[in-house]
Amino acid sequence: MRFKNNVIDRLVQIESTLKRIQVQLNRGASGNDISETVNDIVTQVESVRELIFTENDDFDQQFKG
Repeated sequence: MRFKNNVIDRLVQIESTLKRIQVQLNRGASGNDISETVNDIVTQVESVRELIFTENDDFDQQFKG
């Protein structure tokens, strides 16, 4: 259950960052600001991917003979 909650928390962070991009676009933010926010999303997605891969390894180890 902890794994599920961690993934959900990370997805909420990604959603917040995407909303920040929407605000930046609506306010005419600079390309650099938007680019920085996109890089934040990439980092957050990598974090979710890492969490998923780690969880799979833990699960495999738990049931290994």
